[in-house]
Amino acid sequence: MGRLTQSQLVRQAEIFITNGAKPEAQAIIASVGYGPTALSEGRVLVDAVKAGQAQTKEQLAAQKNATQAEKKARQTAQKEISSLAKTSRLLFAGDEPALTLLGLQTQYVTVTDPVTGATVQQAAQARQAAAEIISRWRQLAANAPQLKPDQTAALTAAGWGDGRLTAVTALVEAYAAADTVQQSAIQTYQKTSGQYQTDVEALRVWYNRARNLCAQAIKDNDPGNQQNLRELLGLDG
Repeated sequence: MGRLTQSQLVRQAEIFITNGAKPEAQAIIASVGYGPTALSEGRVLVDAVKAGQAQTKEQLAAQKNATQAEKKARQTAQKEISSLAKTSRLLFAGDEPALTLLGLQTQYVTVTDPVTGATVQQAAQARQAAAEIISRWRQLAANAPQLKPDQTAALTAAGWGDGRLTAVTALVEAYAAADTVQQSAIQTYQKTSGQYQTDVEALRVWYNRARNLCAQAIKDNDPGNQQNLRELLGLDG
């Protein structure tokens, strides 16, 4: 017998447990440990797998929805925050205090040539993890109103007055909230999926052992009725 799919495993275990409780089956399989108590234990495993399968599918859908919402929130916030960053770099080019306050100063890293050993300064690439992005965006949105009066006036003249700055802050926080929901959905799905796989393997071990022991018991104790009993328990499926 090849390895059963999860659907086959659940169905054959159900048949074995249900029909195994019948008197003609109990007369044989109870002698190898598959009386009512053992069959009830198998039923618990089957129910856990069925529930886990439904929960896993439901939570995978929730994770995908959360991922879509996170992507949309990020794109919406990124459009506005990128405009604010570009506008600020144009207005305050060369003004290191202003750029530092806004988190827009260029960071450099030292790179060593592996052949010559010479070192040069190169602009560092901004980290793209969600936590890093949210931190940078929050700094820019929160500190833009804290610039000097003449600088905030320049921003206002360029289309970035108080109302738009407040709005972009809200967009950044909406993205942060969506990212939190997504991370929670991912963790919930992974936990449920892991438990589901554990339950499937537990059922597989239980069923394979039951199948083999009961098939041998039927062969040893009732060879004349062997095929009927095997069919009743689904052992030929």
